[in-house]
Amino acid sequence: MIDTSLPEHWTQEMAGALQEFLELRKKMKKPILTQRGYKSLVSSVDRLSSMNTDKGLRIINRSLDNEWRGFFSLEESVNEYL
Repeated sequence: MIDTSLPEHWTQEMAGALQEFLELRKKMKKPILTQRGYKSLVSSVDRLSSMNTDKGLRIINRSLDNEWRGFFSLEESVNEYL
């Protein structure tokens, strides 16, 4: 079983969005199977958001909205539609 604990600075909204993201991954038949994979997802949100909870929530929600399998920097999306 995977330990799904989160860093203290994560908000309830971020935790809920991450849970939704994990469900999406299951539906895509790409579930997170290991502790290492889970920790990697959490740390990528922290790294991409510079541990800013508002930005972290936007990153998770954008991946949910686009049904992506991972998280990406918000800055990368500036040129996305050019």
